[in-house]
Amino acid sequence: MQPDRFVFYSKSADIAPGSGTHEFVAEQSKYINLAATPHWRRILGNFYECAFVYENRTYYTLEHALQAKKFQAIDQILFESFAQESQSALAFQGGVEARKMRKTIMLTPAQLAKWDQEKIAHVENMQWAKFSQCIKAREVLLATQQAELWHFLARAPKGRNLQHWTSLENVRARLQQEEK
Repeated sequence: MQPDRFVFYSKSADIAPGSGTHEFVAEQSKYINLAATPHWRRILGNFYECAFVYENRTYYTLEHALQAKKFQAIDQILFESFAQESQSALAFQGGVEARKMRKTIMLTPAQLAKWDQEKIAHVENMQWAKFSQCIKAREVLLATQQAELWHFLARAPKGRNLQHWTSLENVRARLQQEEK
């Protein structure tokens, strides 16, 4: 039997669970709480605005934390500007603005390779911080129950534009354990 599957990204349409492209739901009634939350797919993504603390800094979105971490060892001033404690304009703007900053500094091939190795663990830790601290995000993630969670990558080549977010499923499992 095919597992339930949800697909999300920052511009996901506000439609019923299982109605999105590449989605599948065997029993709609299992997701009544999810369906009652407007734009629940967007809440799962990196651009959802809900401040959380990660490594003693407050970030407006997961995208802020992600971009900050990428630059931490390269440019301390830029790194600090993503956190709300810096009082920078960037720290209080949306995730789209934070993402644009990724082009501020070009990483060398060695820096990029190092980041690619490290980011998976960082992403899961950041997701834990977001979903354990932000009540609405936590509720939405828990409401996905055991469904597979897939992230749509708009800029990826066709055929490689869906990414299974096992890290988010791992965070959900930890939250479910806490609920018991």
